[in-house]
Amino acid sequence: MGNVFAEITVKNVMDMGLAHAGHIAENNVRSVIFTAVVDTGATTLVINEQIFNQLGLSVVEKRDINLAGGGRYRM
Repeated sequence: MGNVFAEITVKNVMDMGLAHAGHIAENNVRSVIFTAVVDTGATTLVINEQIFNQLGLSVVEKRDINLAGGGRYRM
């Protein structure tokens, strides 16, 4: 079996709410388009720090992540 990739767009939901309410223009909603590895068993999207910063996000919660290779990380 090979890897499956998909091009996805991720947007800042707070910006989307502000645009919907008319406080900012639609074209000011921060978004990033990138190619992601698809994991059909995943329940959470993981992004890197560069995308996190481009979207202007803030940390709400940290979780333990278990990788297929046995590694465990706190993210």
